[in-house]
Amino acid sequence: MPIRPQHKWFYPIDWPQLSAMIRFERAKGRCERCGRPHGRDIQHLGDARWWDEDKKTWRNRCGRALPRRARVGDDIAVRTTRIVLAAAHLDHDPTNNRLRNLKALCQRCHMLRDREEHRRRRWVTLRMRKAIGDLFLGYLRALWQVCSPRHGKLRSRADRTPFQGFIMKVRQPLNAAVLALLTWTHSASAAPCGGSAAGFGAWLDAFKQEAAVDGFSQRTIDAALADVSYDHAVISRDRGQKVFRQSFEKFSARLVTPARLNRGRTLLQRHAGLLRQIEARYGVPGPVLVSIWGLETGFGADTGHFKTLQALATLAYDCRRSAQFTEELKDALKMVQRGDMSPAQMRGDWAGEIGQTQFMPSSYLKYAVDFEGDGRRDLIHSTADALASTANLLKGSGWRQGAGWKEDEPNFPVLLEWNQARVYAKTLASFATRLNEGQ
Repeated sequence: MPIRPQHKWFYPIDWPQLSAMIRFERAKGRCERCGRPHGRDIQHLGDARWWDEDKKTWRNRCGRALPRRARVGDDIAVRTTRIVLAAAHLDHDPTNNRLRNLKALCQRCHMLRDREEHRRRRWVTLRMRKAIGDLFLGYLRALWQVCSPRHGKLRSRADRTPFQGFIMKVRQPLNAAVLALLTWTHSASAAPCGGSAAGFGAWLDAFKQEAAVDGFSQRTIDAALADVSYDHAVISRDRGQKVFRQSFEKFSARLVTPARLNRGRTLLQRHAGLLRQIEARYGVPGPVLVSIWGLETGFGADTGHFKTLQALATLAYDCRRSAQFTEELKDALKMVQRGDMSPAQMRGDWAGEIGQTQFMPSSYLKYAVDFEGDGRRDLIHSTADALASTANLLKGSGWRQGAGWKEDEPNFPVLLEWNQARVYAKTLASFATRLNEGQ
C-alpha cells in the first residue's frame, strides 16, 4: 500500500531495498497469504476466489487450488484487478523491520490484515471523543452549570433540593479531581516527539514521570538522565546513512580491506580455543563471529564515544523512530537499575549500541551472557563475553548449526536480522566466507 508522505520518515532509510527483497526475493513476486502474482491482471469473484492463469485453475482466498468441479456459474460477475504487492508490518509498527515481522501481501490481503487494527483505533478515538464530550458538552457540564455559584438562587440552603445540595458538597473535590486528571493528561501529551532541540527539555521531564510510573527508582532516573541533553551529532548521523545505498562492490571494498582480513585471520587463530567452545554451545562458527567483531568495531578497537543514554534519549524524542528508541531507553534504564553498567560506563555508537559487537540495550538484556564466569556480562572489556553473547543472539534469531550463510543459504536471513541493510549483510557473509576459506 502507498505510504503517506507524512509517515515516510518512520521507515528506515533503506526501506525500498528491504521491501523489494521481501516481495520479490523471499516471496518470489507472489502474495504470501493468497498467492496472487504481482503486476498481473487477475480475474476474481466476490467470495475471494481467483483464477490462476499459470496453472489454469481457480484458487481460494488462501491460495489453495479448488477441485475441477468447483465451476463458476454464468450468473456470477467476474472482475479483473491488477495485483500490487506491498511489504506489510504484521504488528502495524513501521519501526519494527525484522524479517519475521514483514510479509508480502496483495492489496486485498493487506486491507484484511489491517482491518482489525483500524477498527480498534477508530474505537479508541470514538471513546476519547465521547469522554471529552461528556466532560465539556454532556451531562457533567449541565451539573456544573446548575450548581454554579453564579446561580444566586442556589446559594441559600433553603433553595436547594437534596440532589442539588449533594452536588454542591462534592463539587469542590470533583473540581479538584477533574483538574488533576486534566493536568495529568496534559503532562502525558504536552511533550510529543519533535524535530529540533526546542522541545527536548519538556519531553525529557515527561519521560522521567513516565519512567517513575513504570517502576524505575528516582535514584536510577536521576543518575541516568540528570546530564542528558539533545545531541545534534546523533541526529546528523541518523539522517546521513546514505552509505547503505552504495553497491555491494563499493561498500564491501571499503570495509573488507586486506589489512582487516589479515587481522581477522590472526585473531581467528589466537582465539581458536575460545571460538570452538562457543561454537560447541551455540552452533555459530568462529569466522562469522570474527567478521561481526571486525565490521562493527574493528575487533574491539573502536566501540564508540557517544553517551549511550543521551543518544537513546535524543532518538526517542526524535519523531522518526520514537517508539522504538523509547523502549530502548527504558531497557538502558533497566541495565542501570540492575547494576549491569553505570551511566558513565555506557558509551558506544550513535544509535545506542554498546560493546565490542555493538549490542542494543534490548539485545543486552535478552542475550548477553557471562561466558568467562566472573559474575559480570561485560561486552566492552571481555572478548569472551562479547563473542559468546553475539553467538547467543544469532542462535536466538534462528541460526541453524552446520548450514551456510551466503546469500542463497539458510543462515543469510539471520545475518539480515543482525543488520537489516542487505548490502551490510552481504558484506558480512562475504567477509566470513573469506575468513573460513583461509583457515
